[in-house]
Amino acid sequence: MKRNWIFISNTFEIQTATSHVKALRLFRDFWSKLGASKSTDPDIAAIFTDFDAVYQAYDNLHAQKDAAAGTYKGRTLNFENIIGQLPELLRRWEGQIHYYFPEGSIEDTELFPRRRTPFLTGSYDDRVNAVRTLALNLGNFPPLSTLQIQVQDYHTILMSARDVQQQKEGLNDQYSSMLEEQRVLTATEMWGGYARLLYKFRFNPERVLDFIDIEMLRTSSAASVLVTFKGIVSDTNDVAIFNATISIPQIGIETTTDSLGKFQIDVESGTWNVEIEATGYQVFKQDNVIFPDTGTLDMDFVLSV
Repeated sequence: MKRNWIFISNTFEIQTATSHVKALRLFRDFWSKLGASKSTDPDIAAIFTDFDAVYQAYDNLHAQKDAAAGTYKGRTLNFENIIGQLPELLRRWEGQIHYYFPEGSIEDTELFPRRRTPFLTGSYDDRVNAVRTLALNLGNFPPLSTLQIQVQDYHTILMSARDVQQQKEGLNDQYSSMLEEQRVLTATEMWGGYARLLYKFRFNPERVLDFIDIEMLRTSSAASVLVTFKGIVSDTNDVAIFNATISIPQIGIETTTDSLGKFQIDVESGTWNVEIEATGYQVFKQDNVIFPDTGTLDMDFVLSV
């Protein structure tokens, strides 16, 4: 197999591929050092001008992504608080129904064919649909018309909160994709700026270090032993969860599970916090997970509703 010549590999893109936090730090340092010299050197000013636009775009997207992620988590928490009221509401609804129709009666069985299970287990969408079905079925029993209105009102509140939460989820995913594209563009422009600096200082190449903090790359390289992080995400019934998000916020990387609940991603060795999120399930967090420099870390996760 033909190997790539190291000198045509963009080290800035490679070094930032697993961490937007690292990318922002490296790009900001380069931008700042160019800016400090641009007023006294027209060559540096030209490099700064070309780099400034892509860096500013990346910086802005990074901030917008963080804001979108925070908003999504806030809307998710709001929805979880609302659906968290369901067990208590269900007990009240059952009490009102059993006032007219004893538990185990034909009418009671028609309204609760699977008892409480659809309301308390499964995904969020399954539970929301269970509330909707109950509201519709209550329409068949005139003595329960007031209760039907109460259940329908609760379903409307649930759907409103759910719609907002899902909209924010889509926005968060959109920013993630845009941010990754901009990272590559910014790393490419930094590589071009580095080449121009090498040419400018070709008779005194150490001057390039006035603009690029080599320690960031050295530290990155020393710590960039990549660990293959893999596993399976499932629920408490051992059912695989599709499209669950596995993220490591400290270094800004994430991936999602496939249809079998499996995930795999390369992570820098170190000690990081892991977060698992999936629609319809509680957020799972595990702090201080050690990613050893031995090559592989297998972890399975179980999410609760």
